[in-house]
Amino acid sequence: MSGTFKVACIQNCASGDMEATLRRSREQVIRARDAGADLIALPEFFACLTVSKDRLETGAQPESNHPALVCYQ
Repeated sequence: MSGTFKVACIQNCASGDMEATLRRSREQVIRARDAGADLIALPEFFACLTVSKDRLETGAQPESNHPALVCYQ
């Protein structure tokens, strides 16, 4: 196999405001796509992460209506 395979690794700072985080992430994904990325990788908790004093909250929701999955369709 020959040729070039371009990978983009998106690193973002997720917050408790999932809508704003998804908007920023979408912009980064679009930039990576426009730069020619063949594969775009996002962190596991890229969509929502709230730090409480005693725990991390990830904004978990069912796949059928999770905003992070719906916004990229």
